[in-house]
Amino acid sequence: KRRHGTSVGAWYRLNEEPDGQDDLETKPKALMKTVGGETNVDFSMFHREMWQRAQARADSMLGQQQSGVVVWRDSVPHPQSKVLGSMQVKVRHVQVNTEDKIVRAYQAMAAGGGCDKNGFILGASLGRFITLAKDKADQEVAKNGGDLGWVTRGKLDPKLEQVAFCCPRGACSPPFRVALARFHIVYVEDRR
Repeated sequence: KRRHGTSVGAWYRLNEEPDGQDDLETKPKALMKTVGGETNVDFSMFHREMWQRAQARADSMLGQQQSGVVVWRDSVPHPQSKVLGSMQVKVRHVQVNTEDKIVRAYQAMAAGGGCDKNGFILGASLGRFITLAKDKADQEVAKNGGDLGWVTRGKLDPKLEQVAFCCPRGACSPPFRVALARFHIVYVEDRR
């Protein structure tokens, strides 16, 4: 232990090996500095200004990072695991007109569940999805929580239908684009 008021050089002299050989070979060379023939630890890299500059640079890099959310534009997402076919699905959806809005809506849903590698939120909260649909959606169906009811094949837009029928029960799809300025996320309540 370093004694209060002891210089770094004196501290090292007090803590040398018993045979007088300091264990300098095991210390990283970048942290060592020789001054007046005496080798000590260089604390110059621990200046407050340098630390603050490095912290500010790290914060700006974090701020520039992308959200990590993939919006499926040209193709439709498929879950990692295969879902058994069904004749009808009970579907809710959120439709917005910009990619930024759908990414924010998806991030709000993803805050409470685990995602598979393709972005499907498994075990997503139905209550959170209903609230999200009422608050964020850009169409009339949002008043009832984005509920489309029980849907059979051929009743929806083909891309929307494809995602709805491949989405697992109780899961939320990743964001995808159906047409220009029409972005969706889908929640499947039940299948039969």
